[in-house]
Amino acid sequence: MKVDKTEIQKLVKELIGQGKSKQEVYDEMVGEFQNRKMIAEIVRFTPSVTRLKKYGIWNNLYLVFVSIITILSFYRPTLGIIWLGLLVIIVASKRFKYYYWNTLLGLIIIIVSCLLALRYFMNGNGFDSVGMKFLLALFIGIIFTIGGALLPKILTPKYKEKWEKYLDNNGIEKMRIQYVFEIDVLDKVETLEAKSGE
Repeated sequence: MKVDKTEIQKLVKELIGQGKSKQEVYDEMVGEFQNRKMIAEIVRFTPSVTRLKKYGIWNNLYLVFVSIITILSFYRPTLGIIWLGLLVIIVASKRFKYYYWNTLLGLIIIIVSCLLALRYFMNGNGFDSVGMKFLLALFIGIIFTIGGALLPKILTPKYKEKWEKYLDNNGIEKMRIQYVFEIDVLDKVETLEAKSGE
């Protein structure tokens, strides 16, 4: 039977939205769908409600930044607009699994702007308006790189892998990888605050 990944993503999002921990969601989904690695990846890249409340503003600011850069790129249209448009969609839909494309673009911008600035200054040109453009490009590249690298780490922390023993259908002891999600400190604090308010 083929597993419908979209259905699993909706289910995971719904369960996490109900306030269940990532470990609870993972354990429940593995019991139903079996594909441990795929379930772990889906659960990992679905941010908890608490993390979205606390850090979602940074994702929104990053979305505004990427959108502004995309709009400004219409001034001199190139194929880069397609890439930037896709990045806006990725950030707007919170597809944290694909944020590495933002990091890649940022690194490309940094490398190209540094090489062009070096060539420009080696030709004896001083620091003028073109030099300012290089600095602006460097700043944009740094923001793309930092946002693409840090936001997924903050909003969707990685799970740990550990080996565990289990009995298969024939009663034979085997080993398999178990994916363990740390208890989110933010969720713990919010739960304690809710209990103390009762």
